[in-house]
Amino acid sequence: MAVSGHKLMSRVIEMARETASVINKVPGVKCFGPEHCGGPGAYQFDQTRLLVHFDWAVTGFEVAHRLRVEFKLQAEMADVQNVLFLVGQGNTWGQMKRLSTAIRKLEKAYRGLHANRLALPLPSLQQSKHVLTPREALFGRTRRVPLSEAAGEVSAERLCPYPPGIPLLAPGEYINKEGVDYLASLVRS
Repeated sequence: MAVSGHKLMSRVIEMARETASVINKVPGVKCFGPEHCGGPGAYQFDQTRLLVHFDWAVTGFEVAHRLRVEFKLQAEMADVQNVLFLVGQGNTWGQMKRLSTAIRKLEKAYRGLHANRLALPLPSLQQSKHVLTPREALFGRTRRVPLSEAAGEVSAERLCPYPPGIPLLAPGEYINKEGVDYLASLVRS
């Protein structure tokens, strides 16, 4: 890296950009890019990540599963409508072509199907009621409760569902019904 780092990273970024450009031509698919920065919620863009948004009749979880099983392509993570891939020095142009070809093949399989999933509403970001200090909650006496019975309890751990990747609860905070409903909708999706 010390001697050839710029050259190596330039190749990685070029592979990611070119692959995103090809994937963006597939109907119902969009790779996030630098053009999404500068507005609310997007300060910077990591060019070594391919965050692929699927507006298809299936979830990102299903797309990631099929890419892994059928095409031997492993995603870093997935959510309801997105799949994330990391591009690094160990990747080849051939692997990038396999990814874009696999996405094109999946699009043909899903073409004509209509999504009937509802967008998940994000919970309000109101300040949660602190019942205990984080230390008291983390080190105090705790018990597990089913999600369906969690409203009205106090969280003993931090809970950070993805998306959006923002902590929903911190240790010591009151668990409200809105938070439980949101988590249940994530589980159902």
